[in-house]
Amino acid sequence: MKPQGLFALDYLMAFQASLESVSPRKLFETRLMIERTAAEMAAERRTAADIEAMRAANARMEVITNTDPVDLDALTQADVQFHKVIFDACGNELIATIGKFITELFAPWIREGHARVGGMRSVRNHALIIEMIELRNSSGARAAAFDRPVHDGLEKWQEALESPPQNRNGN
Repeated sequence: MKPQGLFALDYLMAFQASLESVSPRKLFETRLMIERTAAEMAAERRTAADIEAMRAANARMEVITNTDPVDLDALTQADVQFHKVIFDACGNELIATIGKFITELFAPWIREGHARVGGMRSVRNHALIIEMIELRNSSGARAAAFDRPVHDGLEKWQEALESPPQNRNGN
């Protein structure tokens, strides 16, 4: 019988192998599952310090968003940091570790989204998440952690990746 640590290593290696062929949609679905759960748990377990850390991370995003020109790398880093604060506030280090890992993997798509539409929509969405967590509204926090325009944009992008390229005449 294998020692338990070796089973964990087997799963870690399988996970690493699956990352090589995973689609952006599947990565987004995983991120969504983790983020919604973390936001829900953070609403139940958060501290005043957690709320302040969330506000500070979101304020940093807002400052970067309102700087001309916008530093997309700094904006992405600030956005990722906001989500890491939520993961820490959820009170479950396993969820936090997995969430941080998935968010880092997803960072290029976060950056791409900011390049296309800026960061203000994320700042507003984060403010809603903070409000729900501060109010200890776990179902509201869970719902706020889902950004429909991001989901719809990712769906269109994924469809474009899966579709054969068209020539200039639209054929």
